[in-house]
Amino acid sequence: MNSKKIPILITAFNRPEKLKNVVEALIGVENEVFFWFDGPRVGTSDKKQIDLSVEIAESSNLNTVEIVQNLANVGTNSVAIGISWILQKFDSVIVIEEDVIVSHTFIRFAEEMLEKYALDFRIGSITSMNLVPASYISQPNDSYRFSSFFYAWGWATWANRWNKMPDGTSHWDYSEIHWPKTARNKLSQSRWLTGMNAVRDGSEPGLWDYRWIYCYWVNSWLTVVPNSNLGTNIGFDHDATHTRMRPSWVPQELSMSMTDSARTREIKVAQDVKADRWAAKNVHSSSSLVILKTKIKKYLNQTLLKA
Repeated sequence: MNSKKIPILITAFNRPEKLKNVVEALIGVENEVFFWFDGPRVGTSDKKQIDLSVEIAESSNLNTVEIVQNLANVGTNSVAIGISWILQKFDSVIVIEEDVIVSHTFIRFAEEMLEKYALDFRIGSITSMNLVPASYISQPNDSYRFSSFFYAWGWATWANRWNKMPDGTSHWDYSEIHWPKTARNKLSQSRWLTGMNAVRDGSEPGLWDYRWIYCYWVNSWLTVVPNSNLGTNIGFDHDATHTRMRPSWVPQELSMSMTDSARTREIKVAQDVKADRWAAKNVHSSSSLVILKTKIKKYLNQTLLKA
């Protein structure tokens, strides 16, 4: 394996207590670390919290190379801007947000997969999180599988993939999407297109992951997903931007090791449809049954309100 260490980008905002945990979990890794801070919102106490977070970055025992403090606040899109910034310097990167803890095993796993699939353009990224129970994974004894979904809680990618992502104002052609097997009916597609449209028309510019998943499916990319969980999200509380309650499917335990079966046999590059069907239903709420139930519930609630 290539001895060159992949840089780590830590994107942060105003949650110093979370960032401290993230930094402490990374102590001992030899990778160069770059911090990217979003700026404070006007009329808030963000600056005080950001300053505390910067102090944590400056005093950490990590191999910190650069700390970037942005003056203006751009919201969640700051993550995407930071990734574009770091990938102007490097060919690949490991991305960790301020409320995501990853194990050292993930860092090694990401480096190995980035090297293994660098020239395989069927692969778009590597993630740390396994959200699917073993009983729903086709080959649970393998060290990893492939998913058509993208997972942003501790992940890694290459510059030549990231640079294909459209911005929020460029022309998007939905006819170019190669819908995965788990999103080939109109109900499922409408769930994803709603998010994509919100980014494209400018109403939700911070949802950069919808730009990325559009890019994913236009290029028919897959995500490398470990079959043991190597990351966890600690950000579910009243300060969270999107989800304040921890969903039942979010793992809380980190695996410090994983099976080496991938090194003894070649894993076929193909979507694990069984695992993705579970994820579509339970994680992404994009299965037809879930969408129909949601629509019926919404209709009944509206009917009761009118009564």
